[in-house]
Amino acid sequence: MPVVNDERIKISAIFLAAGLSKRMGPENKLLLDFKSESIVKTTLRQLERSKVDEIIIVLGHQAPLVAKELKDFNLKMVINDTYQDGMNTSIKVGIANANTASNAYLICLGDQPFISTHVYDLIISNYKQHYSIDHDIIQVPYVEGQKGNPVCISSFYKSEILINNEKEGARAVVRNNKHKVLKFSLSHTSILLDVDNPLDLHKIV
Repeated sequence: MPVVNDERIKISAIFLAAGLSKRMGPENKLLLDFKSESIVKTTLRQLERSKVDEIIIVLGHQAPLVAKELKDFNLKMVINDTYQDGMNTSIKVGIANANTASNAYLICLGDQPFISTHVYDLIISNYKQHYSIDHDIIQVPYVEGQKGNPVCISSFYKSEILINNEKEGARAVVRNNKHKVLKFSLSHTSILLDVDNPLDLHKIV
């Protein structure tokens, strides 16, 4: 599929790097080695090279350490002081700090180092193609019927997201607007892979 980059449609990536990573144990999973560099740096590097228009990095747990790890990236970093209350708080902080001219938000997880720049561009391109027809779509990527990440949500839902108090991300917003959900089928299993515990990391590496 050709990659389309309609520059009139602006997409802000909300890069979530604030979580407690409880299932990994005492270590911050984002700072663990992955091939030649850390998980978070590898993940962010692939996203930075994509056709997304801006990246908002949301920090929380061990924010100084993660910020130091990402010091080479000239990107906007914001702090979520209530990160312990769940992912949804980080999404809200990220969106609140995004460019007000953004048409959509790409919700990216900091622990998905296998997603390539090419895959991000496919997701962005497909969203832009459909956004030009329908300005309030929510795109969810799938591989063989399994839901993956990142999800792309129209800024039409900004107010609804900011008042959403459900802990598990923006799931309530997606569920409440399921008639607007676009299922984007991909063959790249990388959108299903994240690192939650030591076994996950062992399998991935």
